[in-house]
Amino acid sequence: MDAVQCKNLWKIYNAGTPAEVQALRNVNLRVKKGEFVSIVGRSGSGKSTLLNMIGALDIPTKGSVFIDGVDISTLDDNQLAGIRSKKIGFVFQSFNLINSMTSLENVILPMIFKGMSGKQRMEKAKRLLEKVGLEKKFHARPNEMSGGENQRVSIARALANDPTFMLADEPTGNLDSKNGKNIMDILKKLNKDDITIIIVTHDQRIAREAHRIVRMTDGELKDGL
Repeated sequence: MDAVQCKNLWKIYNAGTPAEVQALRNVNLRVKKGEFVSIVGRSGSGKSTLLNMIGALDIPTKGSVFIDGVDISTLDDNQLAGIRSKKIGFVFQSFNLINSMTSLENVILPMIFKGMSGKQRMEKAKRLLEKVGLEKKFHARPNEMSGGENQRVSIARALANDPTFMLADEPTGNLDSKNGKNIMDILKKLNKDDITIIIVTHDQRIAREAHRIVRMTDGELKDGL
């Protein structure tokens, strides 16, 4: 079964004007549950735009995006927010942690609207931080940790609501090679635990860690099916 399917997907900015940009052109992509897929391409090739479509952060100009068989391009803003919170875990290059919060508090944050008790949220956050090797950093804040540690907190936070799949946009882009390898080792381990993972990267070494590589050029996807 597919975790994600993109069908005849287009994203056009400033349509019909001299500044028109076709960021995505008739993209077709299927990602099966349990897959680990890398999307590669040069800057401006459309890979981050595609990730935003899959992550329900933006809507297509034409075409459809299916998550677990549901066409999210037909949903309203509230329904899209529900999909993002329940189905998708996000990992960003810049971590996107709240600096005033501890690691535990950052991981707990997405769980607040899940109907869990405070004790349940705390216990789950601790388990997730232990899962990424941060059992000694529960009370550390982002400015007290390395980039690699912050990215591990970001991964733990992405897992907080048991997502269907994880999207990672240049997850090693701000890290040195050692920390980058550590992050990829964690993602591969999560994938072995049946979490579907889609990453965007410009680094061919990182891309080769995935099961499958798809390439984007000028908004078009190669080897996507």
